[in-house]
Amino acid sequence: MWNHRYLTRIDLRILPVIFCLMGISLLVISSMTMENTENVREVFMTPYVKKQVQWFVMGWVVFLFFSGIDYHKLREWTWFFYAIMLFLLVGLYFANPIQNVHRWYRLPVIHLSIQPSEFAKLIVVLTLGWFLEKKGRTVGSLKTALQIGLIIGIPFLLI
Repeated sequence: MWNHRYLTRIDLRILPVIFCLMGISLLVISSMTMENTENVREVFMTPYVKKQVQWFVMGWVVFLFFSGIDYHKLREWTWFFYAIMLFLLVGLYFANPIQNVHRWYRLPVIHLSIQPSEFAKLIVVLTLGWFLEKKGRTVGSLKTALQIGLIIGIPFLLI
């Protein structure tokens, strides 16, 4: 599924723009959180800047991982992702509330909260794309419209 040869599809012209935006965001964060010290390095590398750099590194790892995936293979996994999404959305009703709301799962080991409804948007779009491609010429029928309504409606009601 992942192949390093797919990394050649990355448009290299966008990389300088991304790096410039990353640098500007670090400068803004640093200027908003700086303390009065003599050492320039300590002024720039505030705890918030360090945290942002960690998120940048994680973002680049995720970017390179997904850049190396053959997105055509996602079709084979669409219904698996859809089922996992439904499982996670139903599981929210049994999870402990965060701020009196059942929207997030808290992952205690890494101190991170995830919101399955955000992933649900992408997964519903992937499922609809796969389903409509499979239906071909019968897309305009009432039966197909009802099936599309189910694909969209179930997560909609759960959210």
